[in-house]
Amino acid sequence: MKIKIAVPKTELTDKLIANLDKVKSRFDVEVFRVPEKKALELLIGDSIAAAAVSPITYAQAADKVDLRIVPGPAIALIGYTRAASIFFNKDLKDIKTVASNFEDAFLARVGAALLGEKFDMDPAL
Repeated sequence: MKIKIAVPKTELTDKLIANLDKVKSRFDVEVFRVPEKKALELLIGDSIAAAAVSPITYAQAADKVDLRIVPGPAIALIGYTRAASIFFNKDLKDIKTVASNFEDAFLARVGAALLGEKFDMDPAL
């Protein structure tokens, strides 16, 4: 029986599962590349056994389904990696909002929190 796993479609998770095609048949794994919100729905609906999700998505599901953190591959970023960027207007005086290409993006939320910590700003996401 195949183990069903959901992995969100992002540049970071692409790197995390780059070797997947070489090993998935050996371990009898079926991977669903879906948006992170859909991965959460699949977990709650008991359609998959596991999902790679951000800490925010994990917390959103904590009261809906019994989840466990399984030690395994993770993504750690050190220094300038181009994994995420914040762009500023030339004459910027205040930041009211932070936008992202991805709904509920973990890195956008972290970026907004860092702006609050470092510059005493409270931008909406």
